[in-house]
Amino acid sequence: MKNRNASSGNFRLEKARQLWHFLRTQEAFRRAPVLTLSRSAIWYCRCFLQLATALNLTRWNVWMSFRPSEKDSGSSSMPFANITSPELAYLEEVLSQGKVFVDVGANFGVYTLVASRLVGATGKVIALEPTAQSFETLRQNIALNHFSNVRAFQVALTQSSGKAWLYHGWDPVSNSLGKDPLSGDEAKKSKRNRSTISLRIRHRPHRRY
Repeated sequence: MKNRNASSGNFRLEKARQLWHFLRTQEAFRRAPVLTLSRSAIWYCRCFLQLATALNLTRWNVWMSFRPSEKDSGSSSMPFANITSPELAYLEEVLSQGKVFVDVGANFGVYTLVASRLVGATGKVIALEPTAQSFETLRQNIALNHFSNVRAFQVALTQSSGKAWLYHGWDPVSNSLGKDPLSGDEAKKSKRNRSTISLRIRHRPHRRY
């Protein structure tokens, strides 16, 4: 009994260590740790009660749905904390009607959805996500917003086509083709397709003043 309790305690301690490591990499946590932690606690309660969540990012008028899973809490910390990430602010600067945006590792689609709204009906968004669970949520979020300018593919982007091992981290945003040394020997992995994408880029000549 003591060995079982010790093993359970070590497992919980390791999970807590992984969660802390993940949170420290998140922009929302660095900018507002107390708010992010409180929203994460609410998320865990919803996961326990098996309550799915739909969020409206009002700045861009896009909706995102999340399935009730504790493993999704970190990836949703940004919208739950209501903090605009520097990446989203950058998208607003560089994207406009008619442009093309490629989201590599789209996860649940926060950048895909915002980009789709910014480039408009005359633009295009290509979303790439190899993880099966995340890809399904990505497709649901695209359909939820009725976006017709987005094409989603369940592949990883590499220099050559083929198959590769996908390592699953604590949270879907931590999944990688390379193993995280902090994930330990028990990290789950699955084999996924990898692909290359050919893009035709139109260079705009510089103006001389």
